[in-house]
Amino acid sequence: MADESLGALAAAACQRAVQLGQPIVLCYSEKVSPVAPLAWLCYQPRDRLFYWRQADVTLTGTGASASWQGGGDGRFPQAAAFAAAAVTHFVGEVPILVGGFAFAEDSSQNCLWLPQRLLRQTADGVRLQVQCQILPGMDATSVAALVAQQMAIAQKPLSSAGEPFLGAMPSCRVDDRQQVLWQETMHRALMAIQKGTLKKVVLARTLEVFASAPWQPWAVLARLQRQFPNCLIFLLESPDGRLFLGASPERLFQMEPGWLTCDAIAGSMERGQDFTADQRLADALWHSAKERHEHALVVQSICDRLGLCGFLPQPGDLPQVLKLANVQHLYTPIRAQLPRPSLGQVFALLQSLHPTAAVGGEPRQEALDFLAAWEPRDRGWYAAPVGWLDGAGRATFAVGIRSAYLVGDRAELFAGAGIVAASRPEDETAETQLKFSAMLDALGVPQ
Repeated sequence: MADESLGALAAAACQRAVQLGQPIVLCYSEKVSPVAPLAWLCYQPRDRLFYWRQADVTLTGTGASASWQGGGDGRFPQAAAFAAAAVTHFVGEVPILVGGFAFAEDSSQNCLWLPQRLLRQTADGVRLQVQCQILPGMDATSVAALVAQQMAIAQKPLSSAGEPFLGAMPSCRVDDRQQVLWQETMHRALMAIQKGTLKKVVLARTLEVFASAPWQPWAVLARLQRQFPNCLIFLLESPDGRLFLGASPERLFQMEPGWLTCDAIAGSMERGQDFTADQRLADALWHSAKERHEHALVVQSICDRLGLCGFLPQPGDLPQVLKLANVQHLYTPIRAQLPRPSLGQVFALLQSLHPTAAVGGEPRQEALDFLAAWEPRDRGWYAAPVGWLDGAGRATFAVGIRSAYLVGDRAELFAGAGIVAASRPEDETAETQLKFSAMLDALGVPQ
């Protein structure tokens, strides 16, 4: 876009805001040469960082032109109202919102924001996008100057050479003081299942890692991307300034014109040292009555909740084996037709699907009550929805697993295990260790 079109867009945005009597979003973008998104992020101001990579799009953002934060049982309707106000009325490109919702509804770690500067990489190329909220009465010349200033900040890293995030990781030590509490909670869960109070509950275990220097998030993300090329790679800065990042194999849902897709993932097994051993373990996973039962609970739960939202879910006939670098899972894709995607459907799905039986349990409320009573640590965004949505009815939210919080030189890692009647504590502990290995490798922790 030329400078004249920026001026014209600014004038149109100011006029529209006056006509509507409310703020609107001006999204101005320019096509740029390919650039490594993590290198771009590394050189940007460290303000409300966001990074997201899925198969068909990479989004990298900094700053926030508008934001929402809330909690309680009204968090999804509140977020929906903010999103409608932010992306329904706009001038220029389609605006994009990003954010996450805490696992527990009473947490304050629920937020959405409009990134001020966004690097958007798709099959059509790479674009820099500046997103500004325009208030009624703002001057078009001042608005154009503000957008040009933000575009200049966004363009600054494009000429920077090198990728400093590929350096060596700092030395570190692991603290596993939560292991005793984890074992006690597992025994309580098995007792509740034996009494018939629960069918399944997913317990979260934590590890702390302390480094000799502050963590560089782009270094951790780069290692995750190399190790898990087919996972959803993400980084979000929480309202309290912590960085939450990970490599999730599990989409809560993806909305696009025509289709809605969800991932049912439950049931785990280690990888083998060679092809023969790996296949033997995969066969054992697929034929395990305990793992198939745990997986079937998740598939049925997702299908039931999609039905309550008015969809006709179409799950795969039989589970597949999903092979990741450090672990393999039972996996069933679930699809539903979506003739006219809408913003309202995004938040209806978030409220209905979260938490799935893969990260919460069954029955849902009884499992959540158990976790609230006995889990020693607030999960925050772990096992909760993180992702993005836009004003055109597209959205992708991941389940925030295989993840960690980074704060300075400290990392807090999370891993979960589904406890059912046939669970053995030693097996569930080994499963969490397998899941921890993804983030431990990314942090450079020897294993």
